[in-house]
Amino acid sequence: MEIRRIPRRNARRHVLVASVLALAVSACQQEPVARKPNVVVILIDTLRPDHLGFYGYERETAPFLARLAKRSFVFRNAFSTTSWTAPATASLFTSLYPTQHGVTNGWFAHANAELETESKITLNRITSDVRTLPELFHDAHYATFGLAGNINIGPELGFDRGFEVFDHHHAAQANELYAELLEWEPKLREKQPYFLYLHLMDPHAPYYQHMPWFEEQPTELGHRRAAYDSEITYADYMLARAYEHFGWDTGTILVVLSDHGEEFLDHGAWQHSFRLYRELTRILLIVRPADGPAVGRTVDENVSIVDVLPTLLELVGAKPPDGREGRSLVPLLRARDGVPPTLRSRMLFGHRVRPVGTDQLWSTIHDEWQLIEGPHGPELYDFRADPGEKRNRAGDRPDVVTTLHAQLEGFHARDGGHRSERGTVPIDHKTLEQLKALGYVD
Repeated sequence: MEIRRIPRRNARRHVLVASVLALAVSACQQEPVARKPNVVVILIDTLRPDHLGFYGYERETAPFLARLAKRSFVFRNAFSTTSWTAPATASLFTSLYPTQHGVTNGWFAHANAELETESKITLNRITSDVRTLPELFHDAHYATFGLAGNINIGPELGFDRGFEVFDHHHAAQANELYAELLEWEPKLREKQPYFLYLHLMDPHAPYYQHMPWFEEQPTELGHRRAAYDSEITYADYMLARAYEHFGWDTGTILVVLSDHGEEFLDHGAWQHSFRLYRELTRILLIVRPADGPAVGRTVDENVSIVDVLPTLLELVGAKPPDGREGRSLVPLLRARDGVPPTLRSRMLFGHRVRPVGTDQLWSTIHDEWQLIEGPHGPELYDFRADPGEKRNRAGDRPDVVTTLHAQLEGFHARDGGHRSERGTVPIDHKTLEQLKALGYVD
């Protein structure tokens, strides 16, 4: 057998190449694999942003959020899809409008007699063929955690789907949720990256007077507003503690938003009744990507709660599912060549049903206009010139009414009708009293 010898010069070259390859393999083995960022979504129930100093309020009710805003993107014209919790949060979880995801109501009695005679309530839930935000993050290999202080955000309406660890309360305050979150800490530390959804009930009615932030006022309006503001500050204080304790300032995508606002006689009513005015549908939206920005930025473009899902999925490198209404806001976060046409030209919609009866309200938002259509005819408002929406422009701008109404009709045409899955849930006396305290049952 002939033995082929490698020339000495070539032998040295082969040894050198082998050494370089060995060093490269060793370096690859030692270099840690980049971990995806944690994702934390915090929803503050019933928070209207114009009660925050960095949104223009007369004083700063949320100093922690104000500091966070200085290193985040603040969307000043973000809107919900409705004016109450269950449909709004379902829109957050699905990137769909209420008639599409199936939750058009919540823990409101369709008729009080139903509760009094049969001790049960019929609820609609997120349709089972729509994968929700936690399910999509589970698909993206995230550990998923959900903790909510509102009775609406529970398994009865489908909000537990996709969470590995989930708990909800009928009406828990922020300190109770924080205490439970601390109990979850070992799992949160162990199972990274994680997706965490935290739903704070504060500052939902009944408004507690949180000291030292509450100051007594001489009028009922002043008293309610002062108590509401103290709840905002209290929630903000508890969020600051969680943010610092869990180290969400690094390696974390953080979104803080509200589901809807609250009315203090702005249009003659309290809380969040059968209306779609801006004090109810404009929401807080703060987005802080894991990589910045170093200096906060304000975004004035109209955006929606349905945009959160595709934005978060794109930020972690996952593909949003087809057929959703939301648009990713990542181009706005990265300032790519201004506002994309798909964001600038689109319409935003809102929907509200009356708890008892069949009346519905619809709103269409585009540029500076909001058209509200319901049992009492069209209302058109220029909310940039008239942020309180006091002057109905439907009479002198019929062209805008016609255009926006046609867009709503187009939405109905492709919407395909109201989808719904329903189930009956028993209610005991304690639950009924809690629903009454929250204003969910008369």
